[in-house]
Amino acid sequence: MDEEGRRKHLHDARGTFITTMKIRMPDITNADLAKMTGWSEEDVERIADLYVDHDQVALAWLQRLKRHAVKS
Repeated sequence: MDEEGRRKHLHDARGTFITTMKIRMPDITNADLAKMTGWSEEDVERIADLYVDHDQVALAWLQRLKRHAVKS
């Protein structure tokens, strides 16, 4: 159950997976995520647009660039 008393479903896990992957791997495509989750690209895009904080994605991307720059 979530905070509002609703039961969780497989769709919730797939949505969480999509948002997590978009944050951790901002260069992953909606087509790849659609294949992984069994959803359409349009569904993936809709979920990402609703739940992914694009500032957080940009920050995660910059942090990865810094880590790679330090290794080089």
